[in-house]
Amino acid sequence: MSAVEAALPKKRARRRDSESTPRYPLPQFRPFQLCTLTDDIPVGADWLFEMKFDGYRAQVAISGAEVVVYTRNGHDWTRQFKVILPPLQALTSGSALIDGEIVAIDSQGRTNFSMLKTGIAAGMPLKFYAFDLLELDGEDLSSRPLLERKERLATLLGERDPDDSLQFSSHIADNGKRSSTPCAPAATRALSQSAPTVAMSATAPRVGSK
Repeated sequence: MSAVEAALPKKRARRRDSESTPRYPLPQFRPFQLCTLTDDIPVGADWLFEMKFDGYRAQVAISGAEVVVYTRNGHDWTRQFKVILPPLQALTSGSALIDGEIVAIDSQGRTNFSMLKTGIAAGMPLKFYAFDLLELDGEDLSSRPLLERKERLATLLGERDPDDSLQFSSHIADNGKRSSTPCAPAATRALSQSAPTVAMSATAPRVGSK
């Protein structure tokens, strides 16, 4: 190599598009689907029942390793919830918009809201329980049946270690009165499988329609 060639600035290797630019843009925040308090437990095969967590409702927008955590009012609280980011940043090379709840788990294995508020400031371990998938790789899934969305969410999340900060919120497709047991949580969410309906019973678990 000549002295002239050695003095020339070396060209940097060009990154491939897949490395430098996310394939899908970051999904936009969407208003949350909120629960309606009822005194009756929904019944029938069209309802799903889920645990009602005592935490912060959150919406997670993902585009590759870029992750934004939105609060119920659409505020960006990614910095406050940075402890849950690692598994979300490694979840997909595409994009996703996930609805769920951020919680703190106490020594009894229960979600504890007071502990959550303290844990946010102290950087304590928290968990994100995902229960709905609103968008995947640029495809709007909000009009799809709930059961289909949850199945795709479960596939996206895969098997998770119990200690992982990212978890799937499982459900029961069953008669509401059978799901309401003496050991059921103080509140349950019921979800309709065929319509965007969410009911909150004061005596049963989280329920939803398929």
